[in-house]
Amino acid sequence: MAVEAWLREVEHYAAGKPMVRTSDGYLAPWNREAIVKQLLRETELATKFFGVPAITREEAEEIAREAEERIARMRARFVSAPLIREVVNNILLERSEERPIYAIYRNVLTRVGVPVYDAYLIDVGEGYEARENANLQPNPESIPPDELVIYDDGKGVMLAEVGKLIDEYMDRYRHRVEKRGGTEVLRLEEGLIKVACFDEDLKVKMLPATALIRHRGKRVYRVTLENGRVVRVTEDHNLFTLKQGQLTPIPLSELKLGSLIAVPRRMRRANLITKVNLVVNLLKNCSDEDLKYIYLRSAKVKEWIDSYRENIIEIALEKGLPLIKRRLSRSLLRDKVLPLWKHRRVMPLIVVKYLGVDLDALSFEDRIGTWRSKNNFALPAVVEASWDLGFIVGLLVSEGYLGKKRLAITASHTGSHQTQVYVSNSDPKVIAELKDSWLRTFGYLPSTSYRPLPRLRLGTRPLSFILEKALSIRVAGAREKELPSWLFNAPDE
Repeated sequence: MAVEAWLREVEHYAAGKPMVRTSDGYLAPWNREAIVKQLLRETELATKFFGVPAITREEAEEIAREAEERIARMRARFVSAPLIREVVNNILLERSEERPIYAIYRNVLTRVGVPVYDAYLIDVGEGYEARENANLQPNPESIPPDELVIYDDGKGVMLAEVGKLIDEYMDRYRHRVEKRGGTEVLRLEEGLIKVACFDEDLKVKMLPATALIRHRGKRVYRVTLENGRVVRVTEDHNLFTLKQGQLTPIPLSELKLGSLIAVPRRMRRANLITKVNLVVNLLKNCSDEDLKYIYLRSAKVKEWIDSYRENIIEIALEKGLPLIKRRLSRSLLRDKVLPLWKHRRVMPLIVVKYLGVDLDALSFEDRIGTWRSKNNFALPAVVEASWDLGFIVGLLVSEGYLGKKRLAITASHTGSHQTQVYVSNSDPKVIAELKDSWLRTFGYLPSTSYRPLPRLRLGTRPLSFILEKALSIRVAGAREKELPSWLFNAPDE
């Protein structure tokens, strides 16, 4: 049968209404109720995403009738499903001037490769083809690769360029990266990475990311606010504005000079810290081999040896103690090593790690150091998250500057334990203040010299290692420095 004749029969069957070409390629009779059901179903996302009520049936039927009238005036033999969706969206957009909530309905009905509703079902793992990777479209709300993002990968809150972060994970899990055209998708295990984003109440929280997506760059726009703050977004990105007292998404294309943009003033920190446990951080960030050369000096060592003697012996035999030159044996550990540890109140962290003792009970009086470091350079096991600690971190992480005063930090790259770690500054007041803060924070007084500039000798090479692993303070060049993750949860003062 010829196509024209077949179309005439179909048109007759549809009682003068245009046929609808579905997304799977079939022609179906026109059905206005399908628009109503679509509106009722998909605007439920307005409640889920923005906390506003979904469209009512009466409203949906009114919009469906108007869409039917507009499409009938086209006098087309058949129309596509995306065309019907666009007509409905146009009606919603026109009516949003009187009813701002319709702008939200329009946003959740927008088609982004797939409709938002279908994309939502795919994201939560529901619906037909929810597992089909070909249906995962490039995120239209991407950000530039050099944009800084706040994230937590289990080691604390950190700040990084999103491009470098995604590149790192794409390389690490390259066997799991899915490629679809020019887009790469890495699905994440639950809780692998948390990022700062809006929750359902539009409050900024650390929430789990479900996937990382990398694709070709889009045009980036700079939105400058009245206070000088700059927001960089892609052309399809939605921002937020206030309409009739309600927070409402607004596409970038609808922004005008003077538009009100809602941005978070600050990120709420859920768990402010008062102390930093250096031992816990060392156990988390050091390899087992490194932990064999770091010790804990504490009165609790005596209790641990009395209570867990056999467990300690088993751990030492399994993991090894390279600083003991004689061949390890049960008798050597029982008769020589453990009595010496008990007398000196010391224990290598490799043993502490696998002993599983309570480390929350450690305090400022307990000390950590390396086997080669002198006692006066041992650091407290726990330090207060104080102004003094913040001042020290500020000097060591500020890319070598303190205001207009240059701050130089020198450390040898040879790895020798004899290397001296210095802080120098041309202003003696800076050195004096740092010296006092160091004493109050770490419990020992650095030595001072004045040639050629006033400077403090903080310690030897092991100190820089402990600073990096326990406090995330990198004694390094300006390009390698970064803010310690724990600082995001430190008190304001």
